Amino acid sequence: MSVAPLGMVVPTEAAPAPAPVETAPPRRAAWTGAESPALGAARALAPWPVWALILALGVPGALHLGRLVHGPFALALVLGLMVLWTHRPARRSAARWLAAVLGSGLMAELLANAVTDMGRARGFGGLDDAGRAIGVMVGCVAIYEVAPILAATSGITREERRWIGLDLVAYPLFALAALACFAWAPYRDPGMLYAPPPESLPLAWKASPWMAALIALPFAAARCGPTRALRIPPPSARGATPWLLAAMAWAAAIGFGLAERDALDDALWAMRRGASPAGGALLLLPALSALSALGAAGWLLSRAVVVRHAPSGVARASADGGLTLERDGVEEPTHVAMDRGTQPAEGAAVTLLGARRDPPEIGPFRDGAPRLRAERAWPGPRQALSRSLTQRAGWWTAGAALGALGALVQLALV
Repeated sequence: MSVAPLGMVVPTEAAPAPAPVETAPPRRAAWTGAESPALGAARALAPWPVWALILALGVPGALHLGRLVHGPFALALVLGLMVLWTHRPARRSAARWLAAVLGSGLMAELLANAVTDMGRARGFGGLDDAGRAIGVMVGCVAIYEVAPILAATSGITREERRWIGLDLVAYPLFALAALACFAWAPYRDPGMLYAPPPESLPLAWKASPWMAALIALPFAAARCGPTRALRIPPPSARGATPWLLAAMAWAAAIGFGLAERDALDDALWAMRRGASPAGGALLLLPALSALSALGAAGWLLSRAVVVRHAPSGVARASADGGLTLERDGVEEPTHVAMDRGTQPAEGAAVTLLGARRDPPEIGPFRDGAPRLRAERAWPGPRQALSRSLTQRAGWWTAGAALGALGALVQLALV
């Protein structure tokens, strides 16, 4: 019998390697079913004709306004109503919010009268280029940062909300607005659009502080409400209707632009020096509504692509709470712990939103059964969920066409 020398490795039959066990839960799904701030900003701008009426009555430039009206109160009223329209808070919180935001707007009006000597001085128009740029940037940041604080103290939200993605969009836009006010000094023109009375020293603005504040309003309104799940109804049987209406609306906007091309060219030539604060705000408002609606449609389409890969199957009852999901292509049923939302009916097809793998229990009695944890179970297969989101994107695309048509009509009336 041969004995291997000391230190020599004796080859033996290799044992099968154990299957790798994935112990770390995968990263959370890209979407948990919550609304995006892009959708909140688009909803805040959706009733833009109402906001245009308020701005036409309260921003300098209208013929009926005197020199004591400077516009902050009208902007505060628009912001207050935007938040109520977007988030629908309780009555007591809504009353506190309106009192706080309208009081701030009134104080800003009084401050503007004090700075301009009751409207006799030029105010923003009298500042140098750097002063206008700094004032515009400070004003936009104040609206964007102070409004969520007022919403939290009013009880609309429990705490101030912040999205890094929203900040990365809002702050560059504020900087661009300040740069535009720096580059384009106001021009004195008594015959400008919506020319105010002569004693108020009319100025024409290519980029005005009122337009910059209007950019900040929908971003601030999106931050002033609680995080909530997106309401997703079942898909309509006529799934092509929203996109058909969107195509018709965009065709109408393009056709109006081509038919009124001469009038639009004349309006742009007449406004080569700029417009009054009210005129510029009324032109910018529907354009912002169109852009935000397109952003909401793009976000919904991206979610429609994401949910095509979400876990989906038939829900079964589970004695441990949650549900047991029977998925196609997976032999073992998957136990799903639900963080929120209603329990689906027995045998219903569901799609899990915000699903992630739940780590196995610690201890010697782990059974190794697949487990998931989800934020929400949408009642229906993932194909139906994707169709529903696509249809909602079609409605927002149609709304964007209405905003573009409103901007063209407003420009043609100059």
